Amino acid sequence: MHLMLIELEDFLGLELQCYYNYEPAVPEDGVNPPEQAVVTLEMVYLGVAKVEIDIHLSIDQWKRLEQEIYDRIEKEI
Repeated sequence: MHLMLIELEDFLGLELQCYYNYEPAVPEDGVNPPEQAVVTLEMVYLGVAKVEIDIHLSIDQWKRLEQEIYDRIEKEI
């Protein structure tokens, strides 16, 4: 599991601590088609408070957070 900090647009200096799993892309090998990289968000904390899906974040917000992590990883590669 990996950790990425995502700032909340400099709002009071708060940031989300996002714990996620990352599976890198797999190229085509002649037998299997290529597979895209995947980010799966596991846990999110704001300070010491755990942020829960469907309680604090909607499914769409959770997916947007996963996409943000994915985009940052792809930018580094």
